[in-house]
Amino acid sequence: LGNNDIRVTGVQALVASTTFTNLTCLDLSENDIEAAGAEALAASMTLTNLASLNLCDNYIEADGVKALAASTTFTNLTSLNLNNNGIGAVGAEALAASTTLPNLTSLNLGDNRIGAVGVKALAASPALTNLTFLDLGSNNIRVTGVQALAASTTLTNLTSLDLSANDIRAVGVKPLAASTTLTKLASLDLRYNHIGDDGVKALAASTTLINLTSLNLNDNGIEVDGAEALAASEIFTKLTS
Repeated sequence: LGNNDIRVTGVQALVASTTFTNLTCLDLSENDIEAAGAEALAASMTLTNLASLNLCDNYIEADGVKALAASTTFTNLTSLNLNNNGIGAVGAEALAASTTLPNLTSLNLGDNRIGAVGVKALAASPALTNLTFLDLGSNNIRVTGVQALAASTTLTNLTSLDLSANDIRAVGVKPLAASTTLTKLASLDLRYNHIGDDGVKALAASTTLINLTSLNLNDNGIEVDGAEALAASEIFTKLTS
């Protein structure tokens, strides 16, 4: 039902229905449901079988996330997409503190202005230990946020991490490259981060990232020295993309 302008009233109709009790996947992206719509979903007694929920671009903000994070409806969720909802650090903290989302393996929080404060909460959360996919693109997490991720003891199962457009620069790449937490990463997106040649050199020398099969370094100001460092690296033998 993505991109259909169903709004709060449409969500209320869906959650009141006894027709959809077997739903395991629901896409309500771009429907302007706002926080009230998220609250209606969270209170639903008919959507308890959902494994995948896409709410991107819905303006649910922190209040909507708080309702989702406290809901006992979504204990079976494995995938949650909250991209571009303005949840801020408060919303990220609510997710991090949740005790009702134990099965999440995929979490998309891209473009939500969560900042380093929100990332610190996520990185310390015991509720997110099963995550394998985490999108934090365009969140202004900067170096401090990356340091929290790199030092996390709860995100050890991540295989895919998107940190695009976070202004982490070379100094932010270095804790990633040295992390003992992120050794299972197969996919790493660092687009638009101004990492330059020094950042690439840190990646190329890392023993943490030896399992990468996909590495995106688009638009990072990389020049000849960086390209040569990549070419000479012995750790990227598994890269296919």
